[in-house]
Amino acid sequence: MSEGPVAVAARNNAEWCDLVCRSHGLPGEFGPGFWVNRRHRLAYYPSLVTLSPRTSADDVVGALGALGAPVPGTGVKDSFATLDLGPAGYEPLFEATWIHRPAGRDRPAGGSLSWEEVTSADELDAWRSACADEAAGVFLPSLLESPECRVVAGRLCGRVVAGAMVNLSERAVGVSNVFCGERDPDEVWGGLLDAAARIAPDRPVVGYERDDALRAAIRNGCRPIGPLRVWVLPADG
Repeated sequence: MSEGPVAVAARNNAEWCDLVCRSHGLPGEFGPGFWVNRRHRLAYYPSLVTLSPRTSADDVVGALGALGAPVPGTGVKDSFATLDLGPAGYEPLFEATWIHRPAGRDRPAGGSLSWEEVTSADELDAWRSACADEAAGVFLPSLLESPECRVVAGRLCGRVVAGAMVNLSERAVGVSNVFCGERDPDEVWGGLLDAAARIAPDRPVVGYERDDALRAAIRNGCRPIGPLRVWVLPADG
């Protein structure tokens, strides 16, 4: 049975989480209905991503407790926004919306930025500095060696002013960690989607966004396909 677009997006995102963890020498594992990593403590990355709407709260709690009690800060990406993890002590952290842009769509205008792939550690340092987000600190140069990852930068006069992470899975190309700096979000999303289409023209673009970024993605040809919710185990007291 073919998977729906949310399941495809969730799988792509779980593979991205696993790729980042693997770059730190901490691979996770794919189980029935979820990806789980009980070892990593990387900020901003969940310990479990659900891959099926049939995955239950009991499945999640059991998977995370298999090797001992989860520690404060443990995160769960409820990809279908169907779980109630409150009884297990988790609290909602944020909600967002999955986006999907079919393959083969006309590419949007890229604006005045030149979009190129980052290929060296020095270029990655410049990308992380422009990103100005603490989450970018988890990205190691070894990611540049992975065939599943592309780091893309929007440049103006040679300077990185926007960018995103792009990851390739069998069924989709994912975009994440999108930053616009002081550029117009519509310009950035237009150029980013053009770059993603060049990287994997035969695959749909997926990801998730909120607020202004979500609206910019929709204006540039993405459609909202479903909600997700991130839960976190808070510190005691």
